[in-house]
Amino acid sequence: MIYDNLKKNINPIVNVENKVVIHFVRGPFVEIQGPKIAEYKVEFIDNKTGRIVYSTTVGNNCWCKCSIEYFVDWKINIYENEKMWHQHLYNPKGKRIYIA
Repeated sequence: MIYDNLKKNINPIVNVENKVVIHFVRGPFVEIQGPKIAEYKVEFIDNKTGRIVYSTTVGNNCWCKCSIEYFVDWKINIYENEKMWHQHLYNPKGKRIYIA
């Protein structure tokens, strides 16, 4: 048949997801990297009191940072299109800590 000699694409279809980069150098920092276009609501929460210290909305390939540079037991919630997408709890156990 005419279609018997066609080359088939053997590459699997891969869902592309954005990734999160979080660090706490000079305050909590969140960056959303990737090609998937979406709105992300980021909340920086004091885990001991439950108070939202800072909240903002960013897109992909953008970053946000809370201006507090002293120690806070942080919980970071990230919502993609109003649904919980990622949660990060600050845990310094086994990590290097810079104290100035």
